[in-house]
Amino acid sequence: MDFVTGLQTYFTIALDASMYVTFFFLTIGLVIFDWPEKYDTKSVLILLAKILGVYVGFVLFESFAFAFAMLFMPYGMFIYTASFCVIPIIYIAIFVKDTKIKKIIKMEIVVATVLNVGSIVDFLIDMVEQGTGGNLVLNVICRIFPYSILVFISYLLKKFDIGRLKTLTKSQIFLVSMTTFILVGTALWEANISTDSFSIMWLLIASDAGGLFVLVYMYYTMHSVMEKRHRITTLEVQSSILELEKDSLRIDQKNREELMKIRHDLKNQLSYVNALLIEQKNDEAQQYLKGLLEQKEEYLESFSCSNTVISGIVNLELTKAKIEGKKIKFRAVVPPRLPFEDSDLLSLITNVADNCIENFVPENDNDQILISILTQNDYLRIVSFNTVDVEKATKKFLSTTKSGKDHGYGTKIIKNITDKYHGYSTFKIENNKFICDVVLDMSYRSYQK
Repeated sequence: MDFVTGLQTYFTIALDASMYVTFFFLTIGLVIFDWPEKYDTKSVLILLAKILGVYVGFVLFESFAFAFAMLFMPYGMFIYTASFCVIPIIYIAIFVKDTKIKKIIKMEIVVATVLNVGSIVDFLIDMVEQGTGGNLVLNVICRIFPYSILVFISYLLKKFDIGRLKTLTKSQIFLVSMTTFILVGTALWEANISTDSFSIMWLLIASDAGGLFVLVYMYYTMHSVMEKRHRITTLEVQSSILELEKDSLRIDQKNREELMKIRHDLKNQLSYVNALLIEQKNDEAQQYLKGLLEQKEEYLESFSCSNTVISGIVNLELTKAKIEGKKIKFRAVVPPRLPFEDSDLLSLITNVADNCIENFVPENDNDQILISILTQNDYLRIVSFNTVDVEKATKKFLSTTKSGKDHGYGTKIIKNITDKYHGYSTFKIENNKFICDVVLDMSYRSYQK
């Protein structure tokens, strides 16, 4: 059979009413991943456009896959079965907003589902053909109904989305990937076998269904563990923020006490200067005033902006800088609420600031660290500038030679957080200054839930 004949066969024989319904289930199973949270004219039109595009894509792509598979019989069924995974992979890669690892996990589960459901359909059809002589109603039901499993599994992946939770562990990724690999391999092997034994076919159907159940349950367990860990982290961060707020109150209290002391002493000092002037001891009065001007009052700087979380974090960093004897200046123009997890904001800002404090090498007494936290359209931008020892900084930040405990993790944490929120981070040295530029996308919907 040539390619053109294969196309004709597909559209005249293979593409029947049951196939159209099958493609509908496959389409809904994919589009459900980014189903709109709220319905308005724009979101509904985009949704309908995706449904139509994916549906037509399935019909047309599978026609070419069928015709191509006919050229390589008897191994063509292997090719045709595998072709059902192409559009799901492309759709998830383009439209599902998530990190690469989490996208791959979702792809693996969808691919395993499509292939195993296809195997279940083939065995059910064989059983209907052998048991009833080809009952049309049962044949259609067996062709269509199993593909609704993909819709259900896709709904579970969306409901228990791992996208907004913390990074997966290597063991979780390995278990899911290995289970998927086994299921995919089994499904592709089953596409090229035939048997007349009902017991064997039931066994294979139970094996496919059981494998999918294990895979989905594994995903749910992974989500559950991650969510519990996420809640614990959130509570720890809330506790840290509370401590930061307490520190800010203590700083303010200490500053007020210092101001009260200054105010109390000022009256006595002015009285003493006045007495010296009355006695015409001008030189002594001048010397006394000079001594007062040279005195340095000890106080702790306090920072405040509209966002209480950022205010607490900044006050902590100001205290660290003062202990280190380094000057640091923050500028923040942000709304009271930001669509990011407090734990991520805490990690991001503290790592940016700690890198600056640790590596700041002032060129003169007036030199200081500058950190800006600003919103620009739909983005949060954090930029830091500080003078450094260029040779050390180049080795430390712009190469991979950094070693030792806790070394190099600051920039890695920053990059991980920016990847999570579909932003970017850059680190560079210009004119003896180390510049860290971080941008986070505030419009991405997955972390606004």
